[in-house]
Amino acid sequence: MKQLSVKKSLAWMGGTSLLGQIITWSVTILVARLLTPEDYGLVALAGLFTVFANSICLMGISAAVVQADEVTEYQIRALYGLSFLAGLIMYCIGLAAAPVMAWIFSEPRLVALIIFQNLIFLVGAPKSLLWSLLARDTRFDIIAKVETGARIMTSFATLGMALAGFGVWALAAQWLLIETAQFLVFAYFRRIRPAFRIRFTEISDILSFGIKVFLRNVVGQLYNSVDVFILGKLGAASFLGGYTFAKRLANIPFEKIVTIINRVLYPYISKDKDNPESMREWTLKVAEFQAMLLLPFFVMLFFCADEAVFVLLGTGWGAAVLPLKIFCAANVFKLAENYASIALMALGKVTEQVHYVLIQLVAIGGTLLGLALWKGVNASLLVWVTVYPLLSILYCGFLLHSIGLDIGTLASRVRSILLANVLMGCALYGAGMALHAPLWQMLAMKIGIGGLAYVATLYLFGRDKLVMALDMLPRRWRRSKAQGS
Repeated sequence: MKQLSVKKSLAWMGGTSLLGQIITWSVTILVARLLTPEDYGLVALAGLFTVFANSICLMGISAAVVQADEVTEYQIRALYGLSFLAGLIMYCIGLAAAPVMAWIFSEPRLVALIIFQNLIFLVGAPKSLLWSLLARDTRFDIIAKVETGARIMTSFATLGMALAGFGVWALAAQWLLIETAQFLVFAYFRRIRPAFRIRFTEISDILSFGIKVFLRNVVGQLYNSVDVFILGKLGAASFLGGYTFAKRLANIPFEKIVTIINRVLYPYISKDKDNPESMREWTLKVAEFQAMLLLPFFVMLFFCADEAVFVLLGTGWGAAVLPLKIFCAANVFKLAENYASIALMALGKVTEQVHYVLIQLVAIGGTLLGLALWKGVNASLLVWVTVYPLLSILYCGFLLHSIGLDIGTLASRVRSILLANVLMGCALYGAGMALHAPLWQMLAMKIGIGGLAYVATLYLFGRDKLVMALDMLPRRWRRSKAQGS
């Protein structure tokens, strides 16, 4: 199967993701205006089991297949068969777990929601293995088309269900529709006959690495779910809905850009895992990209949170404003943490990742619970701008030490970009204090002022970074711009 270069892979994944992001988030905003924060809170509670159980069902096989130097045809067939068996077992476990979850949260509606979402297990693990095989062959053109097409179609299906009055079921169906559509199309492109008579001795090496990733994913999902569990028990469903939607809104770059970049880079970085110089250069390039193109999003959204929430979602979503600002601040550190996780996994340091996530689970979960009981659920959100940044800095420092990259070299590469972000923040703060207009006009003016301040600062102090950004455009775009000028 023809392999793509890293630039072509990123172009396919990034280009189609941009199209998908514009369409799916436009639809998501419309759906949010049709539904209520309580609907999102119910789905978040149901997801406590289904998302966690799905990570167990995947067993870390996908990452292990990509990381392995060689994979035989029998190993692929055996792992494919194992993924179906794991999905079936988890589906049966989910049937028993549904009433337990409803009892824990005193919410009878969770029974039907969880049983319905359990269907994801039957296609999620096989789909993940098919994805990993295409990624191993660096066929991100196929992956990009399938994922974007599935997300666009299911977004409109969700909107149709919301308009038809299905309420919370529109949200519950979205994930299942996406996973099913992707599985069917991936299976068409990568046809495999599963083997159900599994000789575990022949897949032990892959399973050994997969189990390490599996343990990291289990601990990671516990960590990712602890805030929803605590706030679901101590806060109202409407507060939880505002919290989870704000988290999702702040995570747009992670869902649409960072995740794609990491998934594309992982196979390439894995091939360079024994070359420290290449690992250092990968890290510097990713740091530049994130600081220049992603960090401004969080700065902009932090200072425009009030206007963005009320203009896009409506007055009923006021509970999302404070969490949105806090997640924007925390996600500055999450950018670095996400790349560190991919790089350390490529280096085979999965055990260290498990230790880190365990520390996060205890430190962040314990602090969040303590603050919620002591000062209330709003005060508990401060954990994301106190404990979390400190842990992220230590974690990223471990990566830098592992590849022999000093912080001074990294800082010098992003100095002008950080200056541009700081000055943009100052401009946005000043605009908020000086200007008074209807919310939609304030939002438009802030975006314009902030964007102008950012580009102007980069032009004055980091023109080479703008050249680097233009170099990321497809070559034919750059040619057309040059001819036009």
